Amino acid sequence: MISTISLNPFFKVFDYETFRQQADSFITIKKKYIMMKKQQQNQPKKVLRIARYKTVFLRPTGVVARCGKSVYICPDFHKKLCRIVCILGDGEITLTDYLHSVLKQHFEEFGEEINTIHARNQKPIL
Repeated sequence: MISTISLNPFFKVFDYETFRQQADSFITIKKKYIMMKKQQQNQPKKVLRIARYKTVFLRPTGVVARCGKSVYICPDFHKKLCRIVCILGDGEITLTDYLHSVLKQHFEEFGEEINTIHARNQKPIL
């Protein structure tokens, strides 16, 4: 017996597998688009962070090393700091300039916390 469906030229048999593949590819494309948009949104933030880092840390401070005190650091940190100063600082800053900027930023960022901890640790003299 011939079905009436097969005789109708306008009736298309629903192919679930093809539909699923098309839906999967659409979802994949949409996910890639969303990821691309997020990356584009993060790019300006990253560029701003790099620019801020350069202006905060990679500039001369005017502090002269012989006016300060000697500080001992581990050889690994010294090597890393020297590479940062030489390569990123383009020979315009000294290790003292960089350390001054890093510590200044640290004290500005965590000053309240440092003062709070200090106040908690203070014991009355009498």
